[in-house]
Amino acid sequence: MNLRIPNDLCDIVTRAQERLQLSRAYDLAEIARSLEPLRATHMQSIQLLDRVSLGSTLKYIVDAQKQVDSIFSRIDTNAMEIAKNNLHPTWSAIDRLATPLTLDRAAMASLAEITRTTTLAENLISRVDLRQLSGPFDYISKYQKTFDRFTKSYRDLTQYIGNVAELTALPAETLSGASREVFTGSWTLSRFTSSDQQNIEPDTDQLVGEIRDDSDSCLVALSGLSPQFGKLLLGAREALTSTNSDRTRHFLISLRELWAHLLRSLAPNNEVLVWAASQTERFITDGKPTRLGRVAYICRRINCGPLARFMNRDTQALIELIDILQRVHELEHDFTDKQLKALLLRVETWIVFLVKQSRDN
Repeated sequence: MNLRIPNDLCDIVTRAQERLQLSRAYDLAEIARSLEPLRATHMQSIQLLDRVSLGSTLKYIVDAQKQVDSIFSRIDTNAMEIAKNNLHPTWSAIDRLATPLTLDRAAMASLAEITRTTTLAENLISRVDLRQLSGPFDYISKYQKTFDRFTKSYRDLTQYIGNVAELTALPAETLSGASREVFTGSWTLSRFTSSDQQNIEPDTDQLVGEIRDDSDSCLVALSGLSPQFGKLLLGAREALTSTNSDRTRHFLISLRELWAHLLRSLAPNNEVLVWAASQTERFITDGKPTRLGRVAYICRRINCGPLARFMNRDTQALIELIDILQRVHELEHDFTDKQLKALLLRVETWIVFLVKQSRDN
């Protein structure tokens, strides 16, 4: 059977190549030089570790990027030959293409994209100061532990992937998708803990714009599962643009319904219960699958515990943030359009990541 490279992966690699001007020079040294501005930002984040509100969160993201740097620096011909012995089908499809997009270039471009996304997440977290929150927003300050666990699970996933062979043994968008989750999670947190007037770095604004431009991929992913999911997403988007005085409540409720229905669709009760009976970890409570059980079921076909734990922490961080925002809203505090749009972006990238992992695994 001939495998087709996913269009979304082609888009990621193409964008990375365009940004890094790799149309003719694909060698590792050239890519490394093109990443120097991001390296400088990364070093600035390291220097801020002891001086920022979310120091532990920042350290987890910094450590993750150090691991990505390590994988990147050790890519060579021998490493790629070893990697070819155990490629995930999504990477095999790249390797079979008779185009300039060879496996080593795709791996380097993917790691370059991850470097960009993770470094910009570092920069966002370094600017968040939960100590300044008061009133209803004090609820968000209690979110730190959850977000810590989320970013720690990202660091653990990167450390599980010790080299390029282990990177390409997983679905092609596993690590790049995870890094995007960390970025959009950081972006959303920064929007709800700062004023709309706060300056946004041009590179960050550009990445947010690129992700928003790709929002149709979320609708396509959902509609591919069920037309009903697409309607739920459109309902959330419509609630966001409504002039109704109760639009925020409708918007938040729509998001909760969407993720709940999606998880149950990708991991139905009866299938998870049968699968969980043979697992050593406890995935059932009161006769029903836990959220971790559903997420573990979704990525059951690959032996990667850190991926399942990351997806669970990612989901937990998203759900808890929506719960907190609902409580804040109940205290008659409304949110700005920019804040709600940031939350929608967070939900949509989570959906795309979850659906792709379900598909690719």
